[in-house]
Amino acid sequence: MAPNGSAEEILRNFVGTLERRDLEKAVGFFSNDAVYLNPHGEFRGATEIRRYLKWMFESNSDLKIEPVGIGILTAGNKAAFEHNVSGIYGGSKWKLPMICSYELSEGKIRRLVTLYDRLAMAKQVGKGWMAQKAVAAVIKGSEKGLR
Repeated sequence: MAPNGSAEEILRNFVGTLERRDLEKAVGFFSNDAVYLNPHGEFRGATEIRRYLKWMFESNSDLKIEPVGIGILTAGNKAAFEHNVSGIYGGSKWKLPMICSYELSEGKIRRLVTLYDRLAMAKQVGKGWMAQKAVAAVIKGSEKGLR
């Protein structure tokens, strides 16, 4: 089923499928030759994108996506979406700012790039003192001289 409507409508509908954890409908928003690039890697085509989204749904519960800042900004077949995403991973709540860039072709997502700070997520969901200490050390080292 091909998504219909403007780029903004397509993105809003796509986000809705993610929040509802509707794997097949979410995959249906991508073209056959789609590329999805995010901090976890590069996923090409429906099979790899389905595998990634399935993992994302299984790993995270209570997924919420809230537009912030510019929200959805479109220009022809391209769009940017600034938002906060929250959920529960391994029993720990997390919330992160994200930005996505989209390229659409014939009403489908041909290219999606999602950017967020995995270290900020690790800081929120890391279990135990050792994990928290390791994350804190990486953060402190990366901010050396900043403060």
